[in-house]
Order: sequence, then C-alpha cells, then structure tokens
Amino acid sequence: MNQPDPAIPPKRRTGPFGPAGEILPANQSIETLRPEDTLFEAVERLCDGGYNQAPVMDDQGECLGVMRLFDVIRDLLGEQWFRDKLGNMSVRNHVDLKPRYIAADEWVDVLFDWQGDDIAMVGSPSELKGMLTAADILRRLTDYARGFVHIEEIEHDTRDLFQFLLPLPECTELVRNALTTKGKEPPQKLDSYIGLEFGHYALIFGNTETFERLQHAVVWDRVQLVNRVSRVAKIRNNLVHFRAKTTPRDIDELETFANHSSLALERARSRAGG
Repeated sequence: MNQPDPAIPPKRRTGPFGPAGEILPANQSIETLRPEDTLFEAVERLCDGGYNQAPVMDDQGECLGVMRLFDVIRDLLGEQWFRDKLGNMSVRNHVDLKPRYIAADEWVDVLFDWQGDDIAMVGSPSELKGMLTAADILRRLTDYARGFVHIEEIEHDTRDLFQFLLPLPECTELVRNALTTKGKEPPQKLDSYIGLEFGHYALIFGNTETFERLQHAVVWDRVQLVNRVSRVAKIRNNLVHFRAKTTPRDIDELETFANHSSLALERARSRAGG
C-alpha cells in the first residue's frame, strides 16, 4: 500500500472569502435594538444610521432576532390608516436616490463603487435594460468562490485516490505513453502526484487496465467518468479565466463531481481497511 506523499499539502478549504471572522470590518459598531423600544424609535434609529435591519438584544445580551424595515412596512400595510396615508402621498415627492448608470458592456467591478451604492441601473436613462444590486454581485462572487473550492477538493481527492491505488511511476508512464501516442508533447518528469492535471486524470481513468483497479471506488463507468473529467476541466478553465459563460449549473456540476471524488477516496480507504 502506498504511503502518503509528503509533497502533497494537506487538504484545506480555500476561496476568496475565507472564514467569517476574517471578513468582519475592524472595530465594527453594531446598531442594536431593545425589545421595549417603540417602532418609531427603532425605525428612526435605523433610518438615521442608514441601516435596513438591526439585531434585537435582551437585557442578558441574547439576540432575540433581527428587525427589518421591510417587515415593519409589510406589517403596517395591514393597517387601514397606514394604507389611507400612503394613498394620499405621491411617489414623485419621495425619489431621493439619484440613479447611477452603467453600460451593459462595462465591467461592474471596475467602473462602479459597490461600497457607495448598492443599486446600478444598467443601460441609459432613455434605454433602461435592468437593475443590478449588490446582492446580484455577491451571488456571482459566491458562485465563483464555490467553484474554486470544489476544484481544489476534486484535485486533492483525485490525487489522493491515485496515490492510494496507483504507484506514481505507473501514472507517469501511462500519461507519457498516452500523450506520445496522440502525437502530443509529454510532460516533464512528474516527481509527485501534485504534478498531475485534469488532462492527466482523464488519461488515467480512461485506461482500461488502470480503470479496473479503480472501478471498485468510483461511481460512474469508465466512459462516463472520462467525459465528466473533461467537462470539469472545461469549467475549471472558464473559472480560472473568469469567463462570463460560467453558470450556476456549472458550479453544481463541480459540486457533484467533488462529492464523487470524496466518495471514491472514502470507498478506497474503506476497502483497504476492511
């Protein structure tokens, strides 16, 4: 049985966000409310501070929940006097936020200050195509973060699987022979499993004799597995180059393959232990 390769770094979670504690602004001041505060006092404090929500804390310092302006307005809409009051007020007199425009072909991370404004009008005053919010940008960033995390999980687990079941010289020779047969330049000498790439994974999984030694661990058949590895490699390239064609469905594909890689490694270790 192969011993763990010390050249392979331990598995770790990565991504552009990191742990929540590292993202918190330094010396953050939290606006809190008390259960006995009146709605008028609470709404006034939130509006004065420019907040949309605030935690409600009791005298023991326990958070009872979060009060949001959206919820307050929704509840007030159930009151007839409030509905009557709003019925006599015009939207024209309450347009306080000046629109900020960004063209559809402009980069949102360069030409717009999302710390100052959380809404961007896409298009022009005479041709409005839609609106972008900070939540839309965060959702996009989160997709990319998930993608990079899953890519690293796949790489770690797949390399560990090969290390567990296939000697490195065999992997290297298989890759070299396969590329040479295809008329491609073989890679320089691989001195650790970490040098293997997605293209190499496909060659290793695609080899009939090698696959027989991996078959007990993987879920899909050989052809399916090779196709999925190729698909993951394509999504990875799109992610690395931040291509707009990457979709949430692509990220879900990466998550599916990451789960498969983890399960395959677990099966291999379980069988060896049994």
